[in-house]
Amino acid sequence: HAPVLARARGRLLARQGDLAGAAVHLERARGGLVASHGVARMAWIDATIELARLALAAGRPAEAETSLQEALRDSDALVGPGHLSQ
Repeated sequence: HAPVLARARGRLLARQGDLAGAAVHLERARGGLVASHGVARMAWIDATIELARLALAAGRPAEAETSLQEALRDSDALVGPGHLSQ
């Protein structure tokens, strides 16, 4: 449950404007989910997308692009390219 809580805390901090604190919690969530599969892997992808949003908000578009490419690559591996969830 720790990765899920870290992801939720990261989202809350992002909404409150604490981008640095949010990034710490989202990275913690990703670390706890990195070896996961199935639905839990989708949570890892979601945390990666959240980190991309934070990078964009902080003016780091190249970092955001890297995170989004990583999320897309994992999503394709999980559900297949062109899936309706894309």
